[in-house]
Amino acid sequence: MLYDVLIDVENQDRQLMTGMSAQIFFVLGKAENVLLLPVTALGERLPKEDDNQGTAYRIKEITSQNTVEKIVHIGLKNRRFAEVRDGVQVGSQVQLQTKNSEKTSRKERPSIGVHL
Repeated sequence: MLYDVLIDVENQDRQLMTGMSAQIFFVLGKAENVLLLPVTALGERLPKEDDNQGTAYRIKEITSQNTVEKIVHIGLKNRRFAEVRDGVQVGSQVQLQTKNSEKTSRKERPSIGVHL
């Protein structure tokens, strides 16, 4: 999400001028060496399936035979990636989804491998 904020800073060297803008990011959590899943692979949010591992989402995993719906538990998440805590393994293939701007339903896109 993007927010407009006002911040007071020292400007003795006059480097900052009226009308300038900046992007500021707040670190709310940190995870290193974790399994990441593109946010576009996350399907329906399943609040009733949340547990101590994290928040639950439905994904579609692609196997050699077919596509299987699974539940994954997600930890930290940003605009691009989500930390996988449970439900899918390294090397799995998952199906990406996008929202169709003309419809509220999602359409399927090509598969992608889960990354570390």
